[in-house]
Amino acid sequence: TALRLPDAALDGLIELLEGVAHGEDVTVVRTPHEVTTQQAATLLNVSRPTVVRLVDDGVLPARKVGTHRRILLADLLAYRDRVVAERRAALARMTRDAEDLGLYD
Repeated sequence: TALRLPDAALDGLIELLEGVAHGEDVTVVRTPHEVTTQQAATLLNVSRPTVVRLVDDGVLPARKVGTHRRILLADLLAYRDRVVAERRAALARMTRDAEDLGLYD
């Protein structure tokens, strides 16, 4: 019997099988599509009010469910990756500047 799997499921299955083939422990964890502001704060290692401010300022997209905000996990992870990349770029600039001034060997 042929079974058609979505690409995401197939990718996950391949990754799982590769891990097992290499003798690694493999865990399958379900993740929600949306997270609360508290869950987002925990993931970003910031306070919940900081996440609320990011949402209210339009920096982090979210939707309202009644009075509660829900953030797509994909949007949250994209924001986190963007912030990490910006920090790394700033650190690289600072390192280059220090090297140019002879302060860093």
